Amino acid sequence: GGVDETDAPRQGWISRLMSGELMGSSGRGSEDSSSEGLEASVVIMNWKRPQNVRQILDRMVNYKAVKEILVWHCNPETVFTYDHLKVVSIVEPEANSVHGLNTRYMGCLRASFEAVVTVDDDVLPLEHTINHLLKAKLQHPDCLHATHGRNPRPGCVYNFQQTQDGLEAQVVLTKVMVTDRRFCKAYFHYAPVMEDIARNATPIWNGEDIFMSLVSQKVTNQLPRRHSLPYSKLPGQGDGVSHNLKDHIKYRTAFLQAATSRLGLKCE
Repeated sequence: GGVDETDAPRQGWISRLMSGELMGSSGRGSEDSSSEGLEASVVIMNWKRPQNVRQILDRMVNYKAVKEILVWHCNPETVFTYDHLKVVSIVEPEANSVHGLNTRYMGCLRASFEAVVTVDDDVLPLEHTINHLLKAKLQHPDCLHATHGRNPRPGCVYNFQQTQDGLEAQVVLTKVMVTDRRFCKAYFHYAPVMEDIARNATPIWNGEDIFMSLVSQKVTNQLPRRHSLPYSKLPGQGDGVSHNLKDHIKYRTAFLQAATSRLGLKCE
């Protein structure tokens, strides 16, 4: 989501390795993962780490399953050009003040392919990771698939603990997530029920990952799935969480509880 929580609370490197938080975590990165029959659009938001976005583009334009990469430039001071047939630059920074973190899903609506991969600007997924998630989406098309999953604690309290590989998760993060245009359309259909909370958040619509996860469940009655897959961490990961972890948990718990209730779902 909008505030990075990958390393919060900060764990020892061994436990992070075991839980799939470190690069190459699953140990499956070296396996051959064919991209035959796979196609997707990728959506990336460029806000304050243009050097990271460039690095992601340099790698991902070569992924066979990635047919299109939409880069939404959300900050007029970090706009850059990238000359490649796969890259679509959307220079509409004013969207950030109107839609906030929902801008990524505005990009999803403009995608040319039904499968849409969101990639945050502080992670670089391997090609194997993208292929694996897209194959999972083909096998289980009615749910989201992502590298990071969260299940709430009893009482519907937001939880940072990573869910187990291959299992369902009530919430998946946008770090590396496969959604589709159908879910993005449904997202904006249901978004008004949370406007009073999300409009006043910092940044606007903080919690968009929670809401996308819940909307997907509302549409298909299927929980998202989390997959332990390798990715590289880029500079900036962990910004903003360690200093206000308590407030972060409080806000996301309140958002989760309200969204679950308003969508008529159970927090489980």
